[in-house]
Amino acid sequence: MEALEKVIIQTLKEQTQEFEIISKSIGEINLNDLRLAQTTGAMIIAFRTNISKDSKNYLQSRDIKILTDEIIYKLKENLELFLQNKNQLPYKIIAEAEVLQIFSQKDKKDRQGYPAATFCRRRTI
Repeated sequence: MEALEKVIIQTLKEQTQEFEIISKSIGEINLNDLRLAQTTGAMIIAFRTNISKDSKNYLQSRDIKILTDEIIYKLKENLELFLQNKNQLPYKIIAEAEVLQIFSQKDKKDRQGYPAATFCRRRTI
């Protein structure tokens, strides 16, 4: 968590003059995190974590900005893009799916990738 905090602080100092870390914790993004972000107008920056099921439902009707990634340098890049684009997320969620099963393709030589059975949880049109 210290390495992530260092990267975030460094990026924010380079891109903006005013910022405050309101809270930091380990674990899933939960309802308390979302309520705090909504109340304070803060953005949630998360690394290698998920959003709890209750929180996903809460998010659907609210404008709370969340940046998350599995790789620190990508999270840093997305934060820089966010700040350069005047607080607009560098991407838009168009769908959220859960992978139910991945099928092996050992027998098929010409095909690329792995077919998977998915369940679409949310979509934006």
